[in-house]
Amino acid sequence: LAMTCFAADYTGFDGVQVWTEGAMTPLTTENTGNALKITSTNDPADWWKVKLEMPRTVEAGKVYEAKFVFTSDATGTIKYHVGNASFLTANEYNVQAGENTFAIRFVAGNDDYSCLELGGLGKFVLTFTEISVKEEVKEEESGDHTHSFTNGVCTCGANNGFAGIQTWTEGSLTPVVREDT
Repeated sequence: LAMTCFAADYTGFDGVQVWTEGAMTPLTTENTGNALKITSTNDPADWWKVKLEMPRTVEAGKVYEAKFVFTSDATGTIKYHVGNASFLTANEYNVQAGENTFAIRFVAGNDDYSCLELGGLGKFVLTFTEISVKEEVKEEESGDHTHSFTNGVCTCGANNGFAGIQTWTEGSLTPVVREDT
């Protein structure tokens, strides 16, 4: 049995900055502790000119999931950006009026910030009930205990979970090339 779960890295609204660039009207925010409400009266602009920026929370080379759960009164496109990341899923999302869940998986690079670029929406009211960035952790169950892996290293000390698995070929076949990552 193999499972993928996410260890909490960043959740909540503390440290989240919401801002506009240049002559645009500043966004208004209301943080109730349970929700973060953002209001923009700006016309649609370049994505990067209207941002929800989060504290730096990722380590280069690790896999993460960023998740945004929110309601919207507008439709349009938003984009998630992490400096020098390799995105494993789409980092753009088409917002619908009503409830939305935008989840992105990525391999972190040497990032300098992470943000949700909102300029593609134009005038909007977004109410976030979840903003999270979590490291992906794989768990594998063995006969005698559960193995938890982070970057290929098990909590039990094994370098990987494939130590007891053998690969081979029979007769005159070309040997199988194996790499345990």
